[in-house]
Amino acid sequence: MPLGGQFSVGGNSVHPALKDPQAYWPLERWGVAHLSGDRLAALRRVFDEEFWSTVPALEGGCAGLP
Repeated sequence: MPLGGQFSVGGNSVHPALKDPQAYWPLERWGVAHLSGDRLAALRRVFDEEFWSTVPALEGGCAGLP
């Protein structure tokens, strides 16, 4: 089962299936697996400084901050 969000498999973009458009929680809304153990640890390993350095800032994201 996909981890969620858009990702690439063999060069093709894949999106998770929408299970319940009225659901509040993402795990109830989208057809994605609940991660734990080794799979959760593997996902957390890729959210490192290198990953976050590739995410662009939102325009105006710091507006209004002291």
